[in-house]
Parts: sequence; structure tokens; C-alpha cells
Amino acid sequence: MMEVRVGDRSVTQHVWPSWSLVCFKLPPSRLVWEAHLYTFARPRPELLRPAPPVLKARDPPTSGLASLPSDVLHIIVLILQRKPTTDEYRPDQTWDEEFCSGAPLIPLSETCRYLRAQTKPQIFRHVYNWSRADGAVWPDTLWPFITEARLRHHSIRHPKPISVSTELFQALPLMPSLTKVVLSLEWVPAELLVALSLVPQLNNLEIEQARLDGPSLHLTRSSFASLESLRICIWRYTANIATRVVDSRSENDNLAELLRAVHGRLTILSISGDLLSPHFLSLQWPLLRKFVVTEHTPTPYLSVPELTTRMPALRELSVLFSADLVRTGSELRPPFTLGNLDGPLLSDSSPHLHTVTLSNLQPDDPIFSQLPRDLDALHIRAACDLYISARSARRSLQEAALTSSTVFNVVRHIARLTNLTELTLTLDYFPTPALIDIVASACPGLRVLELGYLRYGRGDVYVEDVRDDALLQPLARLTRLAHLRISLDFYARDPPLRQQYPQGMAASWLFENIATLQSVAFTWQNWTRWAKFRPLEQTRWETYDRRVIKAVARTAAALASMPISVLPEAIVPVGIPM
Repeated sequence: MMEVRVGDRSVTQHVWPSWSLVCFKLPPSRLVWEAHLYTFARPRPELLRPAPPVLKARDPPTSGLASLPSDVLHIIVLILQRKPTTDEYRPDQTWDEEFCSGAPLIPLSETCRYLRAQTKPQIFRHVYNWSRADGAVWPDTLWPFITEARLRHHSIRHPKPISVSTELFQALPLMPSLTKVVLSLEWVPAELLVALSLVPQLNNLEIEQARLDGPSLHLTRSSFASLESLRICIWRYTANIATRVVDSRSENDNLAELLRAVHGRLTILSISGDLLSPHFLSLQWPLLRKFVVTEHTPTPYLSVPELTTRMPALRELSVLFSADLVRTGSELRPPFTLGNLDGPLLSDSSPHLHTVTLSNLQPDDPIFSQLPRDLDALHIRAACDLYISARSARRSLQEAALTSSTVFNVVRHIARLTNLTELTLTLDYFPTPALIDIVASACPGLRVLELGYLRYGRGDVYVEDVRDDALLQPLARLTRLAHLRISLDFYARDPPLRQQYPQGMAASWLFENIATLQSVAFTWQNWTRWAKFRPLEQTRWETYDRRVIKAVARTAAALASMPISVLPEAIVPVGIPM
């Protein structure tokens, strides 16, 4: 025993002899146990010091980040949230679709209780079901913060099944802030849709990899009282359409029941063409402003004017049909005939229509004569089949990009659209001065021009450089051109094309030579067996803004004019003495 003096207090503790004296006296079986006792029995006066006061969540520190006003701290939290961490966010990888928007805030939340309370609404705003235990539900203390929930049977990162339990279904209507739900399930249980129909503030529902051939839903007109946006598709990154075996009659009945319950309230509808049936034509869509049809053509085939007959408020229309590489039939291979020679004009059924996107259409498609003359934006694209399992052994993805012999016919059809300010053309060759010249003649009022270049099976070709003086004169004829976008799609390249094109240099060159241009944007994707294809509506652009480049140039000029002696040491070029 020994007495230890700590301040004005005296403490008696048991003290073991020196370890060097104890070792040879003890049998080997007790050495580990005695070492443990020796470690924790030594005098440790520092443990007797009074503990610092515990900081409560409602009492922020008097200094540091947590001392900032709540509105300023909220802005900082939003900025941190928009800056993904390198480890979590990889745009070139499939699993970035499961990236949690609140992940960058987790390190900040671990610093103190106050910041944890401040960041909690952002961290748990967007949640996934991760647990593989039956009956797993998020803690009810987090329910007030959840605004978006994603439910799935499988994670893209991990193949092991994930539990989607009845307890989870019952909890959804009790989440007061829940406004969006995304379902990526092998099948959609009827009780889940019934539970979602009772969520009072749910305004956005997405069903991926849809399979709706279960029991009848028994929905009513009061179901989904707040729903405004609905997206249903049979595609997902992990989906295999070749193995999709469903009871078509039951699925059509349930889908019809769902659409009957919500058609009067929806303002946005995106649906797979595979799921469209003649029953769709009997529904009225009085509030629908945006209508998107994706994936494959419906069976039996329905033309675009037939689909939009009962949409008087429609403003945006996208028909993104792609080749069906699994089913057989001439109507499943592009180019498609989207219009109808005997059908009504789109302006008759949808007088407010101002934006149209069409994919894989015929060069002389009747749809061109049915477009409203006062159309503002027209996008002609070439969507590809998104199912990896269907295209892995094919030499061609069977898109109908515009060729050098067909694009001029298309532009002549477009010339009747006198109010056109935005145009997209997807080509199978790099845009030429002759093409841009005829576009400038047909559409002199363009403010936005997007040119897509799609090439398959040319492994020796890198991205073409747009810095060609021959392009300047026809581009200059577009006196109102403010935004230029160039998309480059290369298929069957291995290794993938990544950052092999000096986009910034090309953007600066275009800004120098075209005075009206305000932004230049690039995007590219390439296909290998492991690469990911995104739907066209999820395209990511790398945009260069004239104002930003001018600001950088002014800063560089100012630094260049300053004497080296006054420059900060961090930016003095290497090798130049101070």
C-alpha cells in the first residue's frame, strides 16, 4: 500500500512490486492475468481530477463552428452536403446511385452533440433500408427528419437480400415529413402500395424494376391524396429483362387500378412503354404537364398522337423508345414510326405543348407534320436498350442516329417550326460545318444547340476536337446562340474513355471566337461489358461558364502584373527566387 498526494487530498492505493521482480516468481499460466492487474492497479492520480462539464445539445459552445448563428451554420451545412466525399461518390461507378446525400456531414456530426443535432435533419433526410433482419425499421426518433425513403430487396453493392417487412410498411404513414418514396423491389407487395396510399404528404412515387402482378390493390379515388409525380419503369441497373416472367393480365389490371386512382391529380408521369395498354387511352389527364415514355414500344403499338389525346395541359413530351434486344418483331427495332398520318395534330389535343423529345424515329416520320408550329424546343435522340444482359454479346446496340444522308431531311422538316429556340440532333458522325450551316438557315433563332456524336466499334478513335476554324463561320450565323452542348458516345472501348479530351481548352476557344456564347457543356459515355448506361434523362454534363472563365482570366492577369516580391509564397512559381 502507498499514499498518493493529489492537490490537498490524500489517496491510498494498492501498489504492485516492480514487474521485473514479479515475472520469475509466477507460473506461466498466471502471467497474462497478473499483467492485466498490474496495468490497471498502478497509481493514476489524473483519474481523480474533476470531469469537465457535459455540454448539452441545447447549449452551443461559446467559440468555434458551433457558436455561429443558426442561419449561417445552416448555409455551411448545405455547402458541405453538396460536396461529396471522394470515397463515397464515384460518378463512373454503378453504386453512386445509392449515395446518401447526408454522408459528407457525418464527420461534422461526430464532433459534438450540438452539431449532431444541427446536422441530423440533413443526414437522415434521405434514407435506405439496409438491414437484413426481419422487422427492421428506422428508429422512430428519426421519422420526423425523413423526406425521401428508398426501399429495395437488393443493394447494388451487396447481392445479399435486404428485408422489407410488414412493420416497415406500417411505419411509412406515420412519418410526418415523407414526400418521396422510391421502390426497387423484385415484386411490389399490394399491402405496401396500400400503405403508401395513406401517406398524407407523399407527392412523388417512383417504382423501378416494376412488377405489379400481385393481388388486387383495392385503391380508391381518395388514395394517394397528395401524389403529383409518378414514375414506373421495368429497368434497374441489376434488372434482367430476359428473366422477367410476370402474369401480364394481373399486372395490367393492377396498373390500370393505380392509374385510375391518380390520373386526375398527376402533373408528371413517366412510364415504361412495355406497361402501356389500350386502357391508358381511356383516362383523362387534366393536370398533366410532363409526360415521359421510356424503354420499349407498347404492344399493341400506340402512336404518339394517340397517347396524348387526353392531355390538355401538357407542356413537355418525351418519347424515348429504344430497341428491344430480347423480344422479336419489326415494331421493336428502330427506326420507329412515332406519328400517325391520319392522327390529330399535337397542338389540337395539347395546345400548350412547348418541348418535345423524340428517340430513334424515322427521318420522314409523320410526327414532324403533327408538331405544333410554335414549338420552343425539339430534341432528337437515339436511346439505347439499358439492359446489360440483353446486349452483352451484340455487335450493335441498334440505335437510329441521324446519318449524313438523313439529317438534312430532318432539318428541312424542322424549318417549319419558326419559333424554335432549342434543338438537339444525335448523329452517327462528327458535326460538320455544312450541317451547322443548314441548321443556322433553318433555325436562325436558336439559343441552345446540342450536337450528339454516337459511334460504335471504333476502338482506335478518341474524341474529336471541336477547335476547328471551319466551324466558326456557321456557328457565328446563329446570332442568338447562348448555350452549346456536345455529347460524345463511344461504344466498345476498353479501357473506358476517361478525361482524354481538353474540354476546358475547347470551351475557352469557343468563348474567344463566338461573342454571344455564355456556356459550353460536354458529356461522354462509353460502353464496355462492365460500364453503366444511364437513361437519357439522367445525363450529367460538365459545364463551362463564360463568367467563371473570365473571372479566372482576370485573376491570372492581375497576378501576372504583380511584382514577384508581393506575391504570396504559396503561388510563386517553382524556381523563381523571391
